[in-house]
Amino acid sequence: MIQFFRQIRKKLLIDSKIIDYLFYTSGEILLVVVGILLALHFNNVNVESDNRIKENWYLTNIYGEIRYQTDKLEYLKFYFNKSIKNSQIHHTRLSQFKWFYIYMIL
Repeated sequence: MIQFFRQIRKKLLIDSKIIDYLFYTSGEILLVVVGILLALHFNNVNVESDNRIKENWYLTNIYGEIRYQTDKLEYLKFYFNKSIKNSQIHHTRLSQFKWFYIYMIL
């Protein structure tokens, strides 16, 4: 294929058809530029697809982590509320016992 194009170029230069040669080279340059632009476009599409996949993976992991942390906080909230209630119960019992002890001393 390359030799085919090389033969066309040589024939145009030998026949002294400069305008045809310039037209041919500009067409060849245009084809190369179009090929490069297509390659860049396909590359960008692939990169965007990869980025979307990574984004979904990150969002899924973040969502799972938020759910896990929320469940953990709910458990801690329940545990601390239970501890507070138990502390209040013990405090009232101790205060009653203290008054009873003071009453017995007197």
